[in-house]
Amino acid sequence: GPVGGGGGGMGAGASAAAAVRAGPARGPWRAHVRAMAVATWVFRRIVAGDVPSAEVASNDAAYAFRDSNPAMPTHVLVIPKEHIVGHAGDLGAAHGPTLAAMYTLAQQVAAQEGLTERGYRLVFNVGAARGDTVPHLHLHGLGVPTMGWPPG
Repeated sequence: GPVGGGGGGMGAGASAAAAVRAGPARGPWRAHVRAMAVATWVFRRIVAGDVPSAEVASNDAAYAFRDSNPAMPTHVLVIPKEHIVGHAGDLGAAHGPTLAAMYTLAQQVAAQEGLTERGYRLVFNVGAARGDTVPHLHLHGLGVPTMGWPPG
């Protein structure tokens, strides 16, 4: 199973939990903050091995597993073992080694899944309007018989 990573970004998850405790007793704001905090913690718990996942591959810095609600015939999520709250649009040069480890693992998964010859898509969703529903850095590895452009 996966091994837990560093604490980078822990403050954001902790502050979300604090906001849930300190926020209004009722209302949509509290429910939204609670949902975001729970979603953030899911990937962290997957990396720690506390939440079951269908592991595909892993390396020292990243973990790949099958999406529990696949959008394509092959749909694998690649997440950093380091807890990074946010999305790809929040990253900077300091995250280069983590991104390289994620990309290398995605290439390995594509080869294992037999996708290198026919092609595959690697996607970082940035922002809720683009389908980013879990506020923890993750990469989608997608493979289908034929993919069109522009993406749908």
